[in-house]
This record gives sequence, C-alpha cells and structure tokens, in this order.
Amino acid sequence: MRKRLIALATALAFACLFDPNVAFASAVPVTIEIGADGAPIGTSGEGWTYADGKLTLGAGHAFTFTGHALNVSSENLLRNKGVIEDGTFVDASQTSGFAVRNEAGGVIRGGAFTASIGNAGIIAGGTFNSDPNDPTKSYVSTSSGTITGGTFDCMVMGMRSGAIEDGTFNESVNIFKGFAINGGTFNGEVNSGNSSNLGGSICGGTFNGRMQNQGTIEDGVFHGTVQNASNNAGAGAIAGGTFNGYVNNYDGAVISSGTFNDGGENNNVTNDGTIRGGEFNIGVDNGGAIEGQGVFNAYVQNGYMRFDPDENRSCTIKGGTFNSDEIDNFGTIEGGTFSGKILSRGVIAGGAFSSTSSVTSNDEDTTTGGGTISGGTFDGTVTNGDPDPDYNNAVLTGGTFNGSVTNHGTIAGGTFLSDVTNRGVIEGGIFENVISDQGGTVTSCAYPLRANLTGLSIAAVPSAMPKNTAAGFPAEPSAALTAAFEKDGADANLYQLSANEGYLLPDAIDVRCGAADGQTLALAAGTDYTYDPATGAIAIKKSVVTGPLLLAAQGAAAPTPPVPPTPDTPAPAPEPETPAPKPESKPDAPKPLPSTTDSKQAPANAAALAATGDAPLPQIALGIALLAGGVTLTCAIAMQITRKKRSNRS
Repeated sequence: MRKRLIALATALAFACLFDPNVAFASAVPVTIEIGADGAPIGTSGEGWTYADGKLTLGAGHAFTFTGHALNVSSENLLRNKGVIEDGTFVDASQTSGFAVRNEAGGVIRGGAFTASIGNAGIIAGGTFNSDPNDPTKSYVSTSSGTITGGTFDCMVMGMRSGAIEDGTFNESVNIFKGFAINGGTFNGEVNSGNSSNLGGSICGGTFNGRMQNQGTIEDGVFHGTVQNASNNAGAGAIAGGTFNGYVNNYDGAVISSGTFNDGGENNNVTNDGTIRGGEFNIGVDNGGAIEGQGVFNAYVQNGYMRFDPDENRSCTIKGGTFNSDEIDNFGTIEGGTFSGKILSRGVIAGGAFSSTSSVTSNDEDTTTGGGTISGGTFDGTVTNGDPDPDYNNAVLTGGTFNGSVTNHGTIAGGTFLSDVTNRGVIEGGIFENVISDQGGTVTSCAYPLRANLTGLSIAAVPSAMPKNTAAGFPAEPSAALTAAFEKDGADANLYQLSANEGYLLPDAIDVRCGAADGQTLALAAGTDYTYDPATGAIAIKKSVVTGPLLLAAQGAAAPTPPVPPTPDTPAPAPEPETPAPKPESKPDAPKPLPSTTDSKQAPANAAALAATGDAPLPQIALGIALLAGGVTLTCAIAMQITRKKRSNRS
C-alpha cells in the first residue's frame, strides 16, 4: 500500500510540474481591487501584503486583479509566489530593472503585462507587451523558469536551466547556454548566443523569422533565414530540423543533420564551415568543407569563380552522396559519390563517379591554372580539356577510368580501362585499349602485357624472380604486367621467362601487339624483340608497344629421370654367360659322390661353377642340379645291387 501511495504521489508531482492547471486547481481564489492611483485598495488581504509600494503574493492562492491597472516598477515591485489569473500590470516609470518577479513556484496564467518580468517560475498564459515610447523597452527574462504559453509582444530572454515549451513570440527571443526551446511559434528574430556567449538548445518549435544560432539546433521548423555561426566561446551546430529558408553556415560552424528544402524563395545553403550530414533539396554553395554522409539532391557549387586558385583549393568535398543534376567545382573534390554532370575548373583528387555521371575538366572561367584530375573512380564519360584552345589547359595525372575518355589537354597518368580518344597530349598512364588518335600526340604511356603460357612463368625485370609453381607461384601469369611505350625510344621492356617444374624453356616465343582495328600484329623476332632460349631473357622495344601485348609460349616437357634403387630392392642379376660347347664324349661310368665332410673341398663341377661367375644365384642353381644328379646315380646303383642279390637267391 505504501508503494502505491509513493507511486501516486510521484505521478501527481510530474503532472503538477508539466500542467500548472493541475498544480493550482486547489489554490484559494483571491480578488485584489486596484484603485485609480494604481495601488491596491488596502494594505493586505488573504495571501497578500502591500507595503512600501511593494506587493507580495503568497503561495497557495490564485489572484485576480480588478479595477484599474496596477502600477509596477523596479521600485514598486510585484513579487509572486502564487498564481496570477488576470489583471493589468503597467510600468510607466521608464526605469530599468524588473517590475514583476515571478518567483520559483509562482505561476502567471493570465493578465496583460506592459512591464519587465523576471521569471523563475512558470508563465502559462497572458499577454506581454512593450511600450513603444519606453526607451528601455519591457521584456521577459526567464532564468531557471519555464514558459508554457502566452503571447509575447516584447523581447524574451532565456538562460540557465530554463525552457520555452510553448507560446507565441512576436518579438526577438534571446537564449543562452543551458536554456532550451522545445516548442512555440516564433515570428520574430531568435538569437541563440551572441558574439561572446554560447547559445542554448533548440529542440522544437516553428520559427518564421531570422535565426542566429551559436548554440545547438536539434529540431524545429525554420521558415526564415538561419545563420549558424561561431564565436570565441565555441561554434554553432545544426544537428536536426527542417529548414525552408536561407541557411548560412559560417566558418567554424557545423551542420551534421537536418532537411533543407525550397521554401519558394529560391533559397539555398551557403557553407563556409563544415557540412557532415543532412538532406539538401536546395542548392549548396560551398566555401568550406563537405564531408561525411550528407545527401545532395540539388545544384552544388564548390568554391567560387571570384576566388584565386589557392583560396579555392581550401573549398573541399570529402564525402557525401551527390544526386545533383549539375555540380560546378572550382575547389577540390577528394571524396563522395556523384551521379550527375560535373564541370570542374578545380581539382578532382578522389571520389566515385557513377556510370550516369559526366565529368568535364577544363579552365573555363578561371584566370590562372586549370582543371586537374589526380584521382577518383570514373564509370561515366570524362572530357579532359576543351576543344577551344583557350580553355584546354587541363591536366589529368591519376584516377581509374572505366568509362570513355576524350582528351583535349594533357594526360600524364591514370588507368584507362575503356576507350580513349586523344586530341591533345598523352605522356603517361596505363591504357587497356589502343588509343584512338584524332590529331593528338602520344609520347609515352603503358599497355598491359598478357601472357598465354604452358608450364612457364613470367616476371618483369628487375623485380625479384618468383618461385616456381610447386613452391606457390600462381600457374596463371600476373595481370599486373605492363609494357611501356616511348616514342622513338631506344630502351626495351625486360622480362624473365622461367620454366615451371617438369618443363623446359621453349626454343621460341610469339609476341603480338594490339591494333586500332581490334586485330593483333605479330612483332618481329630479332627486330622488335629478342628472346634467349638458354636463359629465358626477353627484351621488347618500347618504341613498338603501340597497344596491348600478347605473349604466347609453351614449355617442353622435361625427360623423366631413372628411378634409383632403394635398400629393400636388390639390383637385378646380370644374365649368365653361355659357355662354349664341348666336344661330344661317351659318358663315363658313375663315380662315387664326393665326400661332404670337408666343406672347403671344391665340387667336382668346379669348372661349370666358375663359368657362371661369382653371382650367387647361378652358383645356387648349379649346386642344386649337381645334387639332384648324384641322388639319381646313387638310387640306380642301389637298385642294381638289389637285383643281383635276388638273382643269386633264385
């Protein structure tokens, strides 16, 4: 039960905090009558006292003033800790200082005030005016207080931890660090910060007048001009919001998010600070830096025609997505993605240019220098220079070009993977296809060398020789091999052909050069190139490399070496020699078998054994044959003796 009571009390406290009607619904209503002299009739009443020209309103009471207007000033001060429901309050003294102090816990819910008010409580309603004849002008200053409603035809100031939640503001509003605007309608000028103090936070509201920001804008709708500036205490930041008017982002200030739309006045964004994000549906003139993840759907100008080249180089695009139909570049592009038409009189050092993009780089409208492309990836068309010789002082020194390129200026570097038409000068770069010469000059460049090899590897000299295939060298040749072209050059492109394991170098190779008609022309061995079959050295003259090269060679299979014997496999025995035939002779009578008691005694057939040599297998075979013969002879003799004995018995 206790927990429920605590929760209920907490909820009630929050309700009271954000809705003064709830907080003071139980306040005791009190009416104070004001006389013709502008003072209360009487010196005190329930919840209030009036002494020495100062009126004090106590808490727990809701006051309504009737009769005449109450005269208030810094000397005749009104202090409120209760609720002011209605009344007229005028400061006719034309002195400076607060005439009304709405203390912490005090609420103003109604009334007409032509007096300066110091608000530390809540202003939930009422009208607040400024006497046009008062040189000091009335204003409302909220310090640690809150404005949740009311109509303000005077200046309003906010500072410390206070906030504006709602209300209508027809004159200027000035807020400083710690103060927040979360809602309201602002028809006058709003200043967040000044030249020496940081501004507050703007998190909501509708702004129809001019906005000067040296704080943070996180949300809101802005129909007037917004100036995002910096000062010696820091810089303004736009982190969100919808902007339908002009936006000036000054040096040091940052735009990281927000939506920027066409408000019907041909408005745009002028950036001398940094843009890191946001969606831009209006034109952007960049004199600072564009980086990060911004999306640009309208015209963009990077740099200015009136700037000198050095000043323009500091105008940079380093990131973002540019869906703009057209971009003028006088500064430097280092990154970002682009899909429209880019006319560059500055520097392109990076970025990704899609297949729908077209890039023209020249020095049109510049007094010194020219357009330069030194990096980037270009999938669309690129025109370097201009047919008019007065505007073709353009130089291309780097980048990867997947789309077609037309050159009127100078190409000194880059990788060109599609067609190139040359009407200017080419003195560098790597070209996938043969250059289409239409009145230009090519003094030097490079083409790819592709090798169609079998059992062979190739490398450029003097690079380190690669290992063979068995050790990990790729079977296919590297696609990075190039061959240099030098007009009238006497030097050669040097390569080293190596045989992979199981192959030998060939006796000859075939080298061909691509031609403009798509055919290939065979280069002459000994004249256009040399090849040493003993070492694999190849030299191709640079002056003949007028297109991509194709080198074809086939290694010869190396002979298979004999398999050496292993310890477990004896060498094969040699064939026994055939002894010369002996003259026929009658067989002798059987002789007794030799004695076997002496193992060292030579056998009777020593001559036959000697004839077989010392190889062990013939000796064993001969011994077995002699033994078989002896056994047969012995058996024959024994049978003869047995027959004789039987005949004697009979």
